[in-house]
Amino acid sequence: MVTFADLEDFLEDDGVHRQFLLIGIDPQSAWMLFMLLDDDESGLIDITEFVAGCMRLRGECQRLDLQMMMYEMMRKLDGLERAMQRKLGG
Repeated sequence: MVTFADLEDFLEDDGVHRQFLLIGIDPQSAWMLFMLLDDDESGLIDITEFVAGCMRLRGECQRLDLQMMMYEMMRKLDGLERAMQRKLGG
């Protein structure tokens, strides 16, 4: 399992930093990448999921940005749904 702190430490290595750039992922977007891959919001991601997610999101930064926007939108919709359920007594 990988934590966000693990990812930050990992990205301090110049070789790892270059590898991220080679697959088209900005290492400065590590937080966004981690949040996208942490589907259950546990603060942990499986290393297999991490690698698969990196490969899925590789390419132009625009793709990562789009995925992050979708993630944020889903979180806001979930919050809205919970608020509506509370208000309606459900």
